[in-house]
Amino acid sequence: MKLFNYIALIVGLCLGNITMSFAQTSPNSKKESIQALNAFVLYVNEVNNYLPIINSLMVDYNMKLNQYVDLPSQTSSSFSNALFPNNLFDEVIFHNSPNELYKKAMDLSRVLPEGEKSKIVGIAKVYQENTSYINVARFEVENLLNKLDLTKREDQVKVYEKMETVAKAFKDAKKLQYELEYQLKTSFKNIAGQLSSNNQLMKSLDDLYQLSRLAIEAVYEGNNVELPGISESLGKTMDQYTAVKMDEYNGTFWMNSTTQGKLKSIKNKTSDIIAEVKRYLNYEFVPERYKLYGRSYYFYNHSLLLKLNRFGMGIAAEINEIYTVNRQDRLYYLNCPTILK
Repeated sequence: MKLFNYIALIVGLCLGNITMSFAQTSPNSKKESIQALNAFVLYVNEVNNYLPIINSLMVDYNMKLNQYVDLPSQTSSSFSNALFPNNLFDEVIFHNSPNELYKKAMDLSRVLPEGEKSKIVGIAKVYQENTSYINVARFEVENLLNKLDLTKREDQVKVYEKMETVAKAFKDAKKLQYELEYQLKTSFKNIAGQLSSNNQLMKSLDDLYQLSRLAIEAVYEGNNVELPGISESLGKTMDQYTAVKMDEYNGTFWMNSTTQGKLKSIKNKTSDIIAEVKRYLNYEFVPERYKLYGRSYYFYNHSLLLKLNRFGMGIAAEINEIYTVNRQDRLYYLNCPTILK
């Protein structure tokens, strides 16, 4: 299944006719189970905050190698393996290291129903092994660049082949994330029920995220056939979000100053996503450094992810913060991972 079709299937779990259908679980059991599911989301989201570091390293390595094959090359990354000489995913760059969050998620998974636990834990283990390889491979590429004679074609090929394995690992991480996301959403509905349709604001936020995600994934795939329609739907959803009557939420957490600030930020970031998709479809300027990588790579990695992910405090991050600060039993939204070419 193509990645875009996979994410469309996941989005289909959320968009459409939604009704309430609570599982027969005690309140405490339900809360603990949702916390366990969210622990896996937080783990994957933190990995996605670290992958751009390795992506920057690999871009610089690629540029260095290109000097020997008559291709444009320049380096400007402030990162190096020397800055992170150990396992990058053990480093605490933000609040918690990804590996800390992985251990916490695996520990909390004990409260999940056994059948669902085994599926989630199984995917998470493969995902963790895959990202561990990505960390190791950054050193392997550097070592090849340092020890091989890059004027020789056969040595250039060795480096390119190793870099291709890293690019494949990035793609595998993305696919594994989709598989995990599908299982987490399925488990959440089994444990807590589906989204309530009587909260228009909550539904609008969900629709904004899902359609933004679908648009960003279409850029990733270079799916210019479906992207205009997705963008149009996102624009209409944005209008519906703007038209929500906030006075109906007086006396609720939606009206506190923190939440109001985040709702405004979500509106601005969604407008930015719509504008960036338009720029992408209009074949607007791509910086020289990224021309070899193509428009999809540039717009996805450098224009759109920041509008969605926590690294840029995008809409997924803002919605997650609303539900965290206000102690809502909701499944958090996943960030999108970086492309490596």
